[in-house]
Amino acid sequence: MHLPTDGDLYDTHEIYAGPDGMVYFTQRMHDRVGRFTLDGRVEFFDLPDGSRPHGLRFSPTGGWYITLENFDEIVELSKEDGSIVATYSVAFDDPQIQGIVGPHGLAID
Repeated sequence: MHLPTDGDLYDTHEIYAGPDGMVYFTQRMHDRVGRFTLDGRVEFFDLPDGSRPHGLRFSPTGGWYITLENFDEIVELSKEDGSIVATYSVAFDDPQIQGIVGPHGLAID
């Protein structure tokens, strides 16, 4: 995804067809996610600074889940406005000693 306001930075990571027919994607270096709507528009949703969203999947019930690589979290996002509606930590018990998990991709069973 390259837009004039993004300069020369290309940063689309995961790309996934949603159950609603839209195409969703993450942009790790921009701390945002987005989608191509059914009418051809591009919508962006900002996530917390430094979160580095990476993995992207939908649950069987249509929930939209993203990994936040730098925060050691998996979050569920609202399909209405991209806001975080639930947060799940995948951090080690002692990140100071064990390091960060840095979740990339995910699967939903």
